[in-house]
Amino acid sequence: MTDDAARLFGEYLRDLRTQRKLSARGLAARAGIDSGTVTRLEQGGIHAPSPYTLKQLAKALDVPLADLFAMAEYVTASELPDLTSYINTKFGHLPAETRAAMAQYCTEQASSYESERSQKGGTYDPTKY
Repeated sequence: MTDDAARLFGEYLRDLRTQRKLSARGLAARAGIDSGTVTRLEQGGIHAPSPYTLKQLAKALDVPLADLFAMAEYVTASELPDLTSYINTKFGHLPAETRAAMAQYCTEQASSYESERSQKGGTYDPTKY
């Protein structure tokens, strides 16, 4: 991971932990890992967390392991399924119209962001997000 990616991963991990009202030590105990590891991850100090650590954190935080792998850059955007396939798989229990609306909303938001960035002179690179 780059420094920025490690920082973003740390913020993501801290947000998950605080949403669950856990201290760093509490999360570490629940995950069966060292509390210093949790602290260093949250501070962006670990650029390549071990798959074992990510697995333990995913279980302790009750989040999909794939989410932590993606945030830790073990999976790139090009390796992820397209949005419609993901929504249909993840939310298959919802009506088809609802899933289509979800996909349309996400696509519209991305297009709006892309348009806004291009108006400001930036370029949109979907591999960075």
